[in-house]
Amino acid sequence: MRKLRDNIISFLAHKAVRQLLFRIVVVNIVFVVSIFLLSIFFDFEEVHQSISLLQDFEFQTAFILVVGLIEGVILASIVAQWLYQQNFAALPIKKLIAEGENELIEFKSSLRWDYKEKRTNKDLEYVIAKTIAGFMNSKGGTLLIGVDDDKNPIGLEKDFNTLKKKNRDGFLLHLGQVINNCLGKEYSRFVSISMARVSGRDVCRIDILPASSPVYLYYNGHQEFFIRESASTQPLEIREAHDYIKMHWGK
Repeated sequence: MRKLRDNIISFLAHKAVRQLLFRIVVVNIVFVVSIFLLSIFFDFEEVHQSISLLQDFEFQTAFILVVGLIEGVILASIVAQWLYQQNFAALPIKKLIAEGENELIEFKSSLRWDYKEKRTNKDLEYVIAKTIAGFMNSKGGTLLIGVDDDKNPIGLEKDFNTLKKKNRDGFLLHLGQVINNCLGKEYSRFVSISMARVSGRDVCRIDILPASSPVYLYYNGHQEFFIRESASTQPLEIREAHDYIKMHWGK
């Protein structure tokens, strides 16, 4: 039930859906107000004739069909886009890896082990958090940890060894803490985390829903805002973030 609720919330969080519902409400309000104003400022017989026309069955049918067709096409396109995004959450990990990185899929080699410097690097946790935030502020998506840029499952053994509890449970616990500390506990409901074995190695899968409100990243005393653009996570400056939030959420 919670997953269904979150899916509904993410769908309704889509700006185009809110605009469509808003237009439907506005059309009905305008219709009622128009009739009221006609009755005040115009001759009653003319108003009566207008109301009679509006009450005509054929007119009503044609009007409803035209409006319904237009709104139906808009809603269908929104639903199709939303379902396309949700389908990624149902794909097996191997297919996601084969798909490669794109607007909705991202690979990260590790949570905190730096393969280049061969040491624990907590700044990599920031990279994971900003990627999740970028997905939340955009269309959602899937992040795989334990897969390199060349689509090779390299596992999480190195990450496990940096933790007090050197196994899956320790990894999941630490990842949850990173998300809560950097993004806020209230946004954890937009994230679904699971573990799987791919080619004999552990891979962490994070399915991310688009958030219903802007998600900011808090790290080392700084607040940042990220979005997903093409196949990368991009920061926005204050003015850019303000314009994006207004466009994306209508706030």
